[in-house]
Amino acid sequence: MDKVNVESRLGEILIELYEEAEAVRLDREAREEAARKQAEAERRKEERRKRYNIEVERTMALENEALDYETACRIRAYVKAVATSCGSDEIDDETAAWIEWAMKKADWFDPIVARDDEFFGEREHEKSLGEKGIKKIGQYW
Repeated sequence: MDKVNVESRLGEILIELYEEAEAVRLDREAREEAARKQAEAERRKEERRKRYNIEVERTMALENEALDYETACRIRAYVKAVATSCGSDEIDDETAAWIEWAMKKADWFDPIVARDDEFFGEREHEKSLGEKGIKKIGQYW
């Protein structure tokens, strides 16, 4: 009697197996799709973080370069005021040498001119003042 029941139910059992296999496949595909979406979201988030950090660095570099340019303009204005106060015919050799030296320093500060300095070398305009500040050698305070 049991044999007959199993044989008569064989079609039902196969259908149930097929339905269960299909449910397992659909569940697996749903998990895989969710994992793919999660990985894509994380990739986009990481890409956005990297782009943001690059933008922060570029903006800070721009600000630092603008500050160097502003310093160069202030030095040039100061040198011009000194030269004007002396009068063009009355500039002695010492003042003329100072004016030339000061203008070279202005060119060193200026990111557009970007002149190398014999003592300070190339100025790294994009760095912050703390990173590129002028320091005496051999003094730690």
